[in-house]
Amino acid sequence: VDTTGGKEGFVSVPFYIDDRKGLGLEGAIGFNSSADGKPAVFGNLTFSLVNMLHLGESASLEYAGDQKYQRLRIEIAKPWIFNLPLEISGDGTLEIVSGQYGFIAANLKALAESNSLWKVGAAVTIHEVTPSSDSLTEYSNAEEGAFYGAEFILQRMTSEYSKGVLAHQFQIQTGSGIARKSKNYSRTHFEFSGSVHIPFLKSQAVMARIVSMHLLTKEEVLLPAELYRVGGYKSVRGYADEAFPFRTAIYGQLDYRYYFKNAGAVYIFADGGMGFEKKITLNGAHQQLFGYGVGLFLPSKIGGMVLEWARNLQDRKELGRLHIRVQNSFISRNHTF
Repeated sequence: VDTTGGKEGFVSVPFYIDDRKGLGLEGAIGFNSSADGKPAVFGNLTFSLVNMLHLGESASLEYAGDQKYQRLRIEIAKPWIFNLPLEISGDGTLEIVSGQYGFIAANLKALAESNSLWKVGAAVTIHEVTPSSDSLTEYSNAEEGAFYGAEFILQRMTSEYSKGVLAHQFQIQTGSGIARKSKNYSRTHFEFSGSVHIPFLKSQAVMARIVSMHLLTKEEVLLPAELYRVGGYKSVRGYADEAFPFRTAIYGQLDYRYYFKNAGAVYIFADGGMGFEKKITLNGAHQQLFGYGVGLFLPSKIGGMVLEWARNLQDRKELGRLHIRVQNSFISRNHTF
């Protein structure tokens, strides 16, 4: 409202709301070389539907696996429940490792949003594990049983990472539950992750991320699906995807990025960390990880493509690992590479 000259004036600003809907297809494939010259391939494929009923809902179906490992995951989410900034989502997972175990899980989560930055909520989870009766692996002593638990979630996210943008992300998840096997065991977990994107010299930026995950229980043997799995493009690059199951894991990622477009970038990275298979002790069994490599992100109207080559310190004659990912920006609009 303008009161210049004692008269009120009004300015109208037209705007348009586009009620979008659509489907997306995303996938990634990783190639690992080895000293014996035999390549290993791991991949995943996700099919998604968004806003098909014009209610803001989304649904996705993901498959991931290789020759011995198979995982199927279904997720459904609905925001603005009762016209409030509240999102409810649920997912189910089926995982089978040939000759080792079967795993099935279901989760229900509710998140409330405040000022478009903070999200706070809670989740309940249940899963069941069934070890193979003829397994001769280190998990042959694992017990069949079910787990029931609940957790608290706190998130903060700013802008997506792009040229000239100072942004950060932050998340805490903590909870506990009961594992019912030959006897009842309590489990408590705490997870923290945070990252920051710092631009400098117009077209350059540094991205740093740290993750800490801890699982406390008196159970002697846990299956990989019940542990934190580290390795690959989501954690420590240079290793096979989810290659190392840990009860406690701490790792960091560091990228130097040169942006040739608003979002498109070429980057070099170094990731490192360590994990404990059992309790944290001075002489306890642990694994140290360090990977490094180069990457390229190419944006497009339909999304983008990530191409990464990485090796780790244990590689000698191996050529390393090549990861290719094609992403739909509309379906995964909150993704940062």
